Amino acid sequence: PKVVDHMSDMDSGPMTLMHGDFRLDRLFFGDGDGDNLAVVDWQVSGIGSGLYDVAYFLVSSVTTEVRRTVERELLEEYYEIVCSMGASDFTFEECWNLYRSNVLGSLLVSVISCGRLDLAHDRSRRLVENGLVRSLAAIEDLDTGEFLPTRRGLLSPANVFSSLSGGAYRILRAVR
Repeated sequence: PKVVDHMSDMDSGPMTLMHGDFRLDRLFFGDGDGDNLAVVDWQVSGIGSGLYDVAYFLVSSVTTEVRRTVERELLEEYYEIVCSMGASDFTFEECWNLYRSNVLGSLLVSVISCGRLDLAHDRSRRLVENGLVRSLAAIEDLDTGEFLPTRRGLLSPANVFSSLSGGAYRILRAVR
């Protein structure tokens, strides 16, 4: 299986403008009632599933404990908003499963990002470490292995998941 096969599977459901790297350090909050928000660094934006941004944000910017507490409620709210904007043939089960699939994609982003970051800097090292730890926890919590593609029986989802998570754990040990 190729990474691109999984990435294209994640792009289903209602399409929207997505940020592509939506995490807390890309957000600026104004003073006051919380209505003022600016989002920066749009260089990887495009048309796709908004659930990618939701999954990436919850995995990269929120502690595992907080994610576990809020994710179902946030997904229900996201689903209601998407439906109110016209997504009439989109069920909550499809929304939830697409979110879970995009959580799996967040591990791919974390692993790929490791090759681009300068791990000599503490901030980069913490970013990678937090991303990997949180991605792996979410993948386990949400049982996302079912979304791994198979091709001609060469690799089972379990083997691919094992390889991905094994690689992620090796990277995590290296940055610690």
